[in-house]
This record gives sequence, structure tokens and C-alpha cells, in this order.
Amino acid sequence: MTILQDLWSQKEQIRLCKIHEIGEDFGAGSVVGEWKERAESLRQKKQYEEAALAYQKAAMKHNADVMMAYHQQVVARSAIVSGNKKTNRAVLFATAANSFWCCALSVLCPAGKSHRYLKKAGDCFVEGGNLSRAADAFDLAGKWDDAAQCYKLAKRFEDLSRLLQRPEVVISPDLQNEMQDLVRIYFVKQQNYRFLPTCPCVQPTDIFFQQTAGAFHVQRGSRRIPGRTKLGLGTSGDLHCPAKEA
Repeated sequence: MTILQDLWSQKEQIRLCKIHEIGEDFGAGSVVGEWKERAESLRQKKQYEEAALAYQKAAMKHNADVMMAYHQQVVARSAIVSGNKKTNRAVLFATAANSFWCCALSVLCPAGKSHRYLKKAGDCFVEGGNLSRAADAFDLAGKWDDAAQCYKLAKRFEDLSRLLQRPEVVISPDLQNEMQDLVRIYFVKQQNYRFLPTCPCVQPTDIFFQQTAGAFHVQRGSRRIPGRTKLGLGTSGDLHCPAKEA
């Protein structure tokens, strides 16, 4: 130790250490901050895979997981749909959807973000053709119009009936009327009145059917409901296509 170092040490201006005493955390604060800034910049540029790696360096695991889910969604959308590769594309979307689902249920997920990630999971399931899983994701996300459509297309009429009867569920009026009529037709045909929506309360004996060209007209008492309610199910193309950007 030099005279100058000894003086500084006595005045507590420096602390001498050996090389092996300097751990990996030496200067970590500034390094972590730099990685976080880099990750945010990459996220804004939609370079999700690189952003995920940067968040890992910044010790921000949840953010890294979210970025990886976005990256997986981009990869799935970029997959070529041809022949047997269509199945592969469905698997890729399922991977992205499950990643968003895990992010939503993570204990590290910030308050208010879980519904957003569940909605993203639902979008991925729709794009991958798994409408049943999409319905569950939209239902948990509180996206009840989308949930109702997916329950219908997945032929999960019991779950659709339960959705319509839950007091917290709010569905656009036109869609709710359509879904109520669809459920009534289905379960009356099945002679299963337990799942009929009870609001508005309509007795099964008040509902009559007239089949025309594969579709059913619905009539309650003397009042015929305008239009026709089809039991035939459409495809995922009937759903609103989610925005292509994250």
C-alpha cells in the first residue's frame, strides 16, 4: 500500500479488496439498468426474441416470458401453410397461446395484465384452429362476445348456456339474443331443458320450430322471431380477426 492509498483508506475514500473478493454483482446495478433500457428499446421495435434475452440479463423473468410469447406468435404467423405444415402451424400457435396463458397466471404478472395475456392466448388459439381452448381463454379474459362465439363454434352448448346465465356476463344484445335462441333450439331438440337459458324466462312449451332448408325458425307462442337461427356451425373465419400487431 502506498502512502497515498493509506491516506485515502484512513479517510474512508477507498476500500482495498483482493480480486477474488469482487463478485459478479460488482457494478451490477448499472449493468442491469442498461439491459433493461436495451430490452425496452427492442420491445418497441418488436424484436421480441432479442428483447426476451435482454430482459433475462436484466433479471426480469416475467417480462422475458411475455416477450418470448410474442415471439412465438410471430413465428406461428410466419409459418407457411401448405400440406402437412398446416398442422405444424397449429402447434406453433398452441405453443404461443400456452405461453401467454402461463404469463397470465404467473404470480409475477402485474395487476390488470392477466386479462390482456388471456385475450392474446385466445387470439392464438383461434388462429391455430382450437376454438374450444379459445373459448376458455376468452371467458377467463372477460371477452364474453368472443367466448360465446367460440363456445358455439366448438359445439359446447352446455358451456354456452352457462355463460348466458352467469350474472356478471355482459354480451352485446344482438349476439345474446342469437345465442339464447340457438341454445333453446339445441336443448329442446335434445329434450334437455336443464340447460335452457332462464333469462328471459321462456317455457319450453312456448317454443315451436319449423325446419326449412336445414335451418330452424323460432316461434314463441304466437310471436315468430324474425330471421332464422341456424344450427349449422361456421368456421373460425366467422370470428373477428385479431390485429396482427402485438
